[in-house]
Amino acid sequence: MKTLPSSEYLSECFSYDAETGVLTWKKRPAYHFDLVPNALMRIGQSAKIVGRPALNILKKNGYRGGSLDGVGMYAHRVIWKMVNGSDPNVIDHIDGDKANNRLINLRNVSASINMRNLKLSGQSASGVRGVYRHSQSGGWLAQINTNAGNIISFYSKDMAEAVEWRREMEVEFGYITRTANG
Repeated sequence: MKTLPSSEYLSECFSYDAETGVLTWKKRPAYHFDLVPNALMRIGQSAKIVGRPALNILKKNGYRGGSLDGVGMYAHRVIWKMVNGSDPNVIDHIDGDKANNRLINLRNVSASINMRNLKLSGQSASGVRGVYRHSQSGGWLAQINTNAGNIISFYSKDMAEAVEWRREMEVEFGYITRTANG
């Protein structure tokens, strides 16, 4: 990931409403010196866009983004840096909605933690991530990755029992439970 401008500069450019998750443009200084080494960049803001949503283009990947000073960036990463003062690793949208940038929906995690919280495939036979039909026995296999990187498994003839085990392990290992829709 690209390093973002300083949180101070981002706060000069944007206002953030933590309740709605929306960034808006602010009136900015006419020039900025530290974005391009040995260069003076004109970055004056048109009065026409001050107060309007910023970095609000819904991208094909589901995230909101846009550009600042000709550099593309995602709104959720900018928000994290504005609020916390540092570049995030990976931002997990807790509810699974990549366009929901309310602060209570964002958390800075490692890539492996973020991968734990992917949406459930619509093709899941059990309706639960990590619970599969065991083709040879006809029973149900539940699996989960531990914090140590190991995979542990549980087998049952009863789907409800396998699902219950998986849910208990999700709590133990800090997973966020999501359905196919969210």
